Amino acid sequence: MKTEKPLILCSRCLGFDNCRYNGEIIPAPFIEKLSDFCRIINVCPEVEIGLGVPRKPVRIIKKGDNLRLIQTETLKDQTDKMNIFSAQFINNLREVHGFILKYKSPSCALKAAKYYPSTDKSPVSGKGPGLFGKAVLDAFPGYPAETETRLTNFNIREHFLTKLFTFSRFDSVRKESRIKQLIDFHAQNKLLLLAYNQKNMRLMGNILANQKEKGMDSTKEEYKILLLDSFKKNASHNSHINVIQHAMGYFSKKIKREEVSFITNLISEYKNNKIPLSALRMVIRSYIVRFDIEYLKSQSYFEPYPAELAEVSDSGKGRDLRHI
Repeated sequence: MKTEKPLILCSRCLGFDNCRYNGEIIPAPFIEKLSDFCRIINVCPEVEIGLGVPRKPVRIIKKGDNLRLIQTETLKDQTDKMNIFSAQFINNLREVHGFILKYKSPSCALKAAKYYPSTDKSPVSGKGPGLFGKAVLDAFPGYPAETETRLTNFNIREHFLTKLFTFSRFDSVRKESRIKQLIDFHAQNKLLLLAYNQKNMRLMGNILANQKEKGMDSTKEEYKILLLDSFKKNASHNSHINVIQHAMGYFSKKIKREEVSFITNLISEYKNNKIPLSALRMVIRSYIVRFDIEYLKSQSYFEPYPAELAEVSDSGKGRDLRHI
């Protein structure tokens, strides 16, 4: 079965074009690296609605539940243009697996755009998504969606990449006409789903077991809903450790006591945020290859995304994983 590269939508100012309000471009080395493994499209909603570069800054004015996108210097209201563009653009986005959007942008932000009570000089009254960012979140709930700043944290980055490539693999399976591909997908992702949501993993297995009664289309849709739900939150350290220890059970009696102690120490370092999960997985994978353990070799858990994207660099910021 052919598996296509994930498709990601990114803000155009993130390394693609000098399209910020002041004509600047934001360096985005992570997105540049992703381009070798993903298909990437980009958009600047503010340019698309005709604001030009450079342009007068816009801000979000919030009154009650009403959000208005206003150019404070000219007092021009750009809300309707932005909402119409967002709806049309997203409606034509027939295949997408994830999003990387500009932090704090009044158009693209996912959470941290500043809200003001008026166009006058006034303090920030709150924060939330930009108008385009909100449209994305509403249209693609549960999909991998992050800002370029949060992705400098390796825990957040690993979670994002795991979701992105898992959803992409599922999308390839979803296009297939035979149930066998979906059953194989579930089997190959069993340990990954066990780490993220054990309850959903079992429910998804039941859906597949009863697929003859429901039919293919209904089965795929129900499975997709639970798959998205399973990755809403990052798996806890303890959940990942349980899966690692489960995998160790396949070879722990075949290795020296010193090797078991070494892995145990690595687990402790991971638990204390001293090393990323990808580093621990890599060590376990070496034993899987060494002892040729077919079941574990088939599990996506040990390489849920390309190993070349597993970096240990970390900004130390963005550790709060409750955002998306």
